[in-house]
Amino acid sequence: MADKASFVSAIAAALAAVLAALNIYYSGQRERERWARDVLVDVLVTFLDSSFDSSRAVRDHLEGAAADDAPDWVARVETAHRQKMAALTKIRLLAPGRAVDAAVGLHEADYRFARLGSAHPIPTAAKISLVHEEVWAARRQFIAASQRTVRLRYRDAPTRSLTGMRSQGLFRRR
Repeated sequence: MADKASFVSAIAAALAAVLAALNIYYSGQRERERWARDVLVDVLVTFLDSSFDSSRAVRDHLEGAAADDAPDWVARVETAHRQKMAALTKIRLLAPGRAVDAAVGLHEADYRFARLGSAHPIPTAAKISLVHEEVWAARRQFIAASQRTVRLRYRDAPTRSLTGMRSQGLFRRR
């Protein structure tokens, strides 16, 4: 009887060791995934913030249309460009292709908008508005691709009530 009890104890100990090893392995996997997602969210936010910074600098310059602010707005656009390029490198490493394509599209739209700041003669308000709308369209694509990448369930910014979002199909229950 003692042999049977020690055999059952040995089996139970071995099974506990295997389960503990599996738990450690899967906990490590979850931690790695959580870390990668957190880093990716930070990079996506940095990229989007830099896009806003670039547009704001160009818009401020175009609205002021003063020659004496040229070094300031150019420096702001260049800073935003450097931040976007550093973030884009990380996005290429961490995100799927659709997010990378959307980031590149937004970067190109930002570049077209920034070129308006140094155009001579100063572009018309209609031209500025048209190019700015292209930036916003690219920004919306980037946000949607980013949300899919980090697995957010809603398709639009949650500015409406949850009930209204569900009725419009913008939020799905699990």
